[in-house]
Amino acid sequence: MGPVLVAAWIAGWLATIGPAEVPPPPADPVPVDLRWVAPAPCPDRDALLEALGELAGRHLVVDSEADLYVEGMVERVDDGFALELTLRSPKDGTERRDLHAGTCEALVDAASVVMLTRLLPDHVPTASSPERIEEVPYPTPPSVHDETDDPVAASSVAPEPPPPPPPKWRFAGSLLGGVAAGLGPRIAPTVRVGLGTTGPHVRIEAYALHAFAEPSPPPGDVGVRVTYSGAVALGCGVPAVRRVEFPLCSGISLGGVRGEGVGTLQSSTRAWQLAVGVPIEGGVAWVPMPRVALRAQVGGIVALRQPAFHIDDRGTNVASTRTWPMAVTAGLGAELRLP
Repeated sequence: MGPVLVAAWIAGWLATIGPAEVPPPPADPVPVDLRWVAPAPCPDRDALLEALGELAGRHLVVDSEADLYVEGMVERVDDGFALELTLRSPKDGTERRDLHAGTCEALVDAASVVMLTRLLPDHVPTASSPERIEEVPYPTPPSVHDETDDPVAASSVAPEPPPPPPPKWRFAGSLLGGVAAGLGPRIAPTVRVGLGTTGPHVRIEAYALHAFAEPSPPPGDVGVRVTYSGAVALGCGVPAVRRVEFPLCSGISLGGVRGEGVGTLQSSTRAWQLAVGVPIEGGVAWVPMPRVALRAQVGGIVALRQPAFHIDDRGTNVASTRTWPMAVTAGLGAELRLP
């Protein structure tokens, strides 16, 4: 009987083991084009993305090519914090919400529910904060304020016709002030006004550059006062780390250099010369909010044609000047991006 009992015990033990459970494969990351600006002590974009992932039980990643575009702007108000939230996708159109709460934690909690409702419709969590969230009507289109006790007030934004997909290219206008050396014989102050378009890691820009007239020579001397005005077209690659961009650009430069004889001359005339060059630029742009960037730019213009001026006084060459083989420019300024 001993072997029979042993065999029965082994058979019973094997029956309790059962087949081994295989863990399910990890879910693919969920992409979202998220732009988020908030003051302290509110979470920044990375912290918000991590909190959204924990709430949804999925890994979320920022992707400028994602179908869902989310833009959130948080600001302090007298009695707490206010959030202007925009959600846009080709399938569901555009939705705008204005939320208000006494603490940023409660406001972000409510906004997370709204965002996940659009991002993962099958997984709609509830707000965990006990504080009441008030949603104020968005001015256009009109909405009706919902006075319920739910932590997230229901939005009653009037339906809109489906808009085109979220813009991947944005218009940009910039204004920079700086200095230039080599566009004339001396260093001169400059102003630069540009228009362009920006896309994912790409930028196309055209700008006008003016270098102001350099100071006249001291009394008793003879010289050339030089002024430069030109246009530059650029194509740029734009690597970025969070809110900081690093544009690297090149293109073509076309301008005019005006020379005027000054000093102890019997008469003075003005002359124009064509300037052609290849610009090479690098810079840094900090984007504190989606529509504004602060820029610092440094570059050079390699001359393909160098303007030169000579002053003849009663048949004698008394002065001459030539632009540099490579001019150096630097500037600081701001940029507005739309939409």
